[in-house]
Amino acid sequence: MSLIPNLPATRDWVQSNLNPMRVTQRVTAASIKLGGIKPPAEGVIYQHVSILSFSAVTEQEIFLTGIVSESFKLGSPFDLSVLWSTSTTEEGTVGWEIDYSFTSLGEGWASPEHGFLHQANNETLGLHKTPPHSLIGAKPSASLGIRLYRHVEVDTLAASAEFFGVEIEMTIDRLGK
Repeated sequence: MSLIPNLPATRDWVQSNLNPMRVTQRVTAASIKLGGIKPPAEGVIYQHVSILSFSAVTEQEIFLTGIVSESFKLGSPFDLSVLWSTSTTEEGTVGWEIDYSFTSLGEGWASPEHGFLHQANNETLGLHKTPPHSLIGAKPSASLGIRLYRHVEVDTLAASAEFFGVEIEMTIDRLGK
């Protein structure tokens, strides 16, 4: 049930009843292949944990692709959150933003939707998780394309943001692919 083909991902079952079931899929920075013209810097922190370091002054981006589970319950939320940290206790807001689109066999890519995942640092070190953003248009077995970037023009944190990964939560109506 991997959202991102050919990449390792972890599964956390967050509800014990089997119909329907809320599942969480995590894609870590270590499993993301960089490309494009504005990639973030690769790095390692906290005793060999891979991160992607997004600049505070230059817009940088990553791209994720995957296929929605065949077990996805149509019409239920399909939520994305960003897991990130910073090396400063300085206050400020990180302006994570996404552009995304779904398509199915025999269909063209829909016009991209846009989402905001802004989050304040509030003088704390450690891992942060943005509030989830519900992706519109998810269907079982649909292909998904996501552009995730740090929108530095609306960002007020004057330090790099260390990206650990994304977390996708969805409801499935049966066990399987």
